[in-house]
Amino acid sequence: MIPAKIDFVCLKWGTKYSSEYVNKLYSMLSKHVYVPFTLTCMTNEPDGILPEIKIKNLPDIGLEKWWWKLLLWNEKYWPGDGMFLDLDIIIQNDITNLFRPSHYMKMLYTNWINLDEQKRWTIGDNYKYCELNSSVLVWNKHTSRQFIWDDFIENKDKILFLYKGIDNWLENRHKNHLSTYPEEQGFCYSYWNCNKEYRPKSSIILFDYNEKKQHQIRKKWVKELWA
Repeated sequence: MIPAKIDFVCLKWGTKYSSEYVNKLYSMLSKHVYVPFTLTCMTNEPDGILPEIKIKNLPDIGLEKWWWKLLLWNEKYWPGDGMFLDLDIIIQNDITNLFRPSHYMKMLYTNWINLDEQKRWTIGDNYKYCELNSSVLVWNKHTSRQFIWDDFIENKDKILFLYKGIDNWLENRHKNHLSTYPEEQGFCYSYWNCNKEYRPKSSIILFDYNEKKQHQIRKKWVKELWA
């Protein structure tokens, strides 16, 4: 079912990503979303962001990096529907039909990597193994999510000490309380984890797992699509 409207969300914290990343995300959405939409940026640095993009201030709770994404499980901070997208992505095809909320928060399943191999090199260290990826998140007002935020706040210090990031924590603590897109769908993949391969039929290309992001990649297709 095609949604009547989609409220997109992104996160810009610190200096890792410039306002250019937020503005280009809005531009790509304008090209590849075929229903009315909004884009809201959760940030503590709104300078340079286009006026068409809404700003939602980050609260003063002492988080860093990707941990801010957990605010999307906080129904008081974000009470409505939404679709979150990381900034280190390229959208190159229609993503309208990806807004399909379910009972639990919907995430990506990392079927683009060899999970059997990952299990081998993470034996004895469950804090590193992860099948989930939060570069895309989808929910609505019926999604059950507040209890995950409450669990994080109650155990925040221990979680931040033990886990590298949000995905690993969710994998180990709340895997049964999350939903993923079907494994067979190839709409999304990770550029660096797939030998820098370009797949024109995928809708979303992730540039995670590497410090080198879109503005540093000297590929013609990156320059043309990330615009």
